[in-house]
Amino acid sequence: MTLGSKALFAAEPKPVDALLLYLCVNQARMRGGSCIPATRNLARLLRVIESSANNTTVRQVAEPAVQSLWEDLKWVSDSRLSLREIERAESDYFCDIGAATINTKLNQLTPYIVKAGKKKRHIDTDKLVERPPNALRLVAFKDAYFVCRDIPHDLVCKLFLEVSLVRDELDFYTFVVSMLSVDYLTADPPAPTNFDSDIQTRRFVLEPGPAFRSQDLYLELRALDEFPKRNREMRLRLNGRIREFVSKHSLQYRVTGA
Repeated sequence: MTLGSKALFAAEPKPVDALLLYLCVNQARMRGGSCIPATRNLARLLRVIESSANNTTVRQVAEPAVQSLWEDLKWVSDSRLSLREIERAESDYFCDIGAATINTKLNQLTPYIVKAGKKKRHIDTDKLVERPPNALRLVAFKDAYFVCRDIPHDLVCKLFLEVSLVRDELDFYTFVVSMLSVDYLTADPPAPTNFDSDIQTRRFVLEPGPAFRSQDLYLELRALDEFPKRNREMRLRLNGRIREFVSKHSLQYRVTGA
């Protein structure tokens, strides 16, 4: 693990950090590769316009799609879906940041965004969760973790099968191993980070890893991409189904290990 990643994991993630990472991933994918835009172009996307109406200052992002992403982030907080259930100031949202600040933030996103030469940066797709299905699986696990902090892996597997997030057990454990290997999940006691058929019979609980904790808000944005038209109500319905399932089954698993 690099010094940059340690600093990122220790820092309190901000909504603007999640938005910046999401925009970097989206812009790279639109370009058909892993290279992200120049900081001045990112600053243009994040530009905020202030206007006054009835003696009230209104802040609106110049780019409508980015305005919608800010609203998604505010909704995540208001819906108490974040790992850190903290009260955020209004100034944490719809904030205008310049190219110099963006450059500093991108440096802090090592090892997920790395330099390629003097001016270019690219996303390390081996370390960053960029696919919406995996992001949705992670936030679904988080919903379960809210209900049961000592949740065994086999209960998570049954949950994922119940809500159709994986095809079968092999699909689930392949996902778990890949997330353990890049610190999005951790296991107690430690589980193998390369696929081992014995993983299904070992007893361990899963927890959000340091990468997950630092990217919680980003993962919520990316998970919404898995729903038609980024439907927030579908995300809330999934949250409700997960909480109900885990509340019903977690005590049995803790007592019997069934």
